[in-house]
Amino acid sequence: MPVDTRLTAWESSLWVAGLGVLLLLRMPSLVAPPGSDQSLYMYVADRILDGGAPYVDGWDQKPPGIHLVYALVRAVWPHASAPALLDVVASALTAGLLLAIG
Repeated sequence: MPVDTRLTAWESSLWVAGLGVLLLLRMPSLVAPPGSDQSLYMYVADRILDGGAPYVDGWDQKPPGIHLVYALVRAVWPHASAPALLDVVASALTAGLLLAIG
């Protein structure tokens, strides 16, 4: 016999409220200065945007994907808080995916 796994309106509201609180807790990172890793990623991304190449004009041991993502973000919005906003968006998407999977 199949089990009904749908959430009630109350349960859905609790999940949405919980996710909202967790996202609000991440908001201070938007005004905090970038960390050392993020600063390095932004530096390499800026070298890429200036026509340079990763591992030649700016070196880091990470694979090039992270630098290309940061270069894309910096091209769209060059403010130092752009990577932090990307982290918040990625956190929200990850939470949504985990909720959908679980």
